Amino acid sequence: MYDFPVWPDWEAIAGLESYSRASRAVQHSREFERRVQIAFKGVYEQYSIGGIDQTSGLDLMLQNDLLGSLIYSTSSFEFKESEFRSACDWIAEALSNVRVAKEILTPLRNVQSSCDLTLSPNCSIRRLTDSEISTGIGFGTLPVQHTPTRSTHLLHEYQMAIVQSYETFVDISADQEEFDRQLMQAFEVPTDELSNTVVAAINILCGRGICTRGEAWTSVKTSASAIILRERSEYPSVRRAWSTPNCDLDDLISGGLSDFVTNLRDGTVRKHLGVAVDRITTAVNRISDEEAVVDLAIAAESLFGTKDPGETTFKTSLNAAIFLGCEEVSRSYLRKFFRAVYSTRSRIVHGQRRSPKEGELEGLREELTIWMKTAILKAADELASDSDAVNWEKRLDKLLDSAS
Repeated sequence: MYDFPVWPDWEAIAGLESYSRASRAVQHSREFERRVQIAFKGVYEQYSIGGIDQTSGLDLMLQNDLLGSLIYSTSSFEFKESEFRSACDWIAEALSNVRVAKEILTPLRNVQSSCDLTLSPNCSIRRLTDSEISTGIGFGTLPVQHTPTRSTHLLHEYQMAIVQSYETFVDISADQEEFDRQLMQAFEVPTDELSNTVVAAINILCGRGICTRGEAWTSVKTSASAIILRERSEYPSVRRAWSTPNCDLDDLISGGLSDFVTNLRDGTVRKHLGVAVDRITTAVNRISDEEAVVDLAIAAESLFGTKDPGETTFKTSLNAAIFLGCEEVSRSYLRKFFRAVYSTRSRIVHGQRRSPKEGELEGLREELTIWMKTAILKAADELASDSDAVNWEKRLDKLLDSAS
């Protein structure tokens, strides 16, 4: 109907006595004015788009939710009292709501689940709604497929998303300084500190499959207005050249993903495992076995290495063997395995061209991936209750003392 923040003929409408009465009603009641600001104007004050932030909350309310509603409902300029009362009732309901809702939606790729998963009170993994899929298609961020009949569809493995939800209630009785502070905080875009951790946790916990993420978007909504903001970060395109198995979240132990995400967000765990988690997430998404082995070797060194200079290979392989050794796999085997990993890594990064045997590099990658996933899971669990769990000097001393 119009492409402007203010209708081209709004100046004439604003000259009517009925408009003046509405304007005086808003100006003479601080509560009324604040409710109009929250519901109809606040979201546009924070995010300036097309000059709409320069339009008053009263004008937005009357244009979009009263006159616009009447015109759209009747498809004409004919006045109908029933439609008018319905529009007024809706405006009254909107003004009674002082809630601001924010939601970060991060599409996932190659993930499937038969039900929603709750990770925290504010975060879940669920299937995208039709409206959300339409938004993602509009942004060009979802890998939709086109049929010969020009219809589009989105495969099930691309329909799951991480959804972080927050809501704030603004105190309209607060003094002006506090009201302004609450309003600014309510409309502030939340920081996404969780999506990459969830993706990493899925990749570490799932035995099969490789999970990646797409570009997120954030919606900010009041009772009467809304805006959607794109993250505008680039992520790798969906793989088409080779078959990537899906991560089936139904295979995970109930609550396992939620507990592991909580562990990974712990400050002590992030300090000790941050690099390893980032590198294994990168490694599982590598097509090249060589690049994956380098990433995994860096992950191993970040976890099992020490700050002391020298003998990196010896210390890393020894600490890995002490930490991961068990009845099924001897420490001596693990020490030799991690030494072989470092030898292979050195040949790769230094450009030495000794051709590995058929499947040797792929096999090394697969086994190293398993051991690093196991190590991160075990370390995260132990660090959650013992901040000294990956102090390798102490672990070595304890092992030596127990053998004496």
